[in-house]
Amino acid sequence: MAGEHGSGLEESLVAEALGPRRRGVIIATKWGQDEILGLKDGDTIFSEDKTRQGASGRWIMQAVEESLKRLKTDYIDPYQVHVADPETPREETLRARNELVREAKVRALGEAATFATPDDRNTSQAIAAANGLTPFATMEANCSILLRDAEKPIIQ
Repeated sequence: MAGEHGSGLEESLVAEALGPRRRGVIIATKWGQDEILGLKDGDTIFSEDKTRQGASGRWIMQAVEESLKRLKTDYIDPYQVHVADPETPREETLRARNELVREAKVRALGEAATFATPDDRNTSQAIAAANGLTPFATMEANCSILLRDAEKPIIQ
């Protein structure tokens, strides 16, 4: 979420609903898509601020701090990239996320990128392994009862 869905409203609502029970649940959140500011006349209003989107190291560090504050917690369980960012080198993204794990702000990393493929995940895993970085623990695949293409390469 990290500011993307109604400026992080869902994260604030989760924190309010959990209250002191936070330690008993796993909280997963995402960052990376263009920041959604709200709705107007049924249309989604996106921020035009290019510094608040993508997967740059700077934005990851800022987005996680905002999410931690909204979630009223000191760590996120799996932290996932929402949308692939072709303009940011994958290694930059992985290094920043590794730092968040090292700082204990994030416990696990995931790939939730819209339209990401198992090959994308495998590429990220290979870069992480080659550089001694934290590997991904989760992948949110585009899969449903109607769309089953992701199953074959993931289940193999």
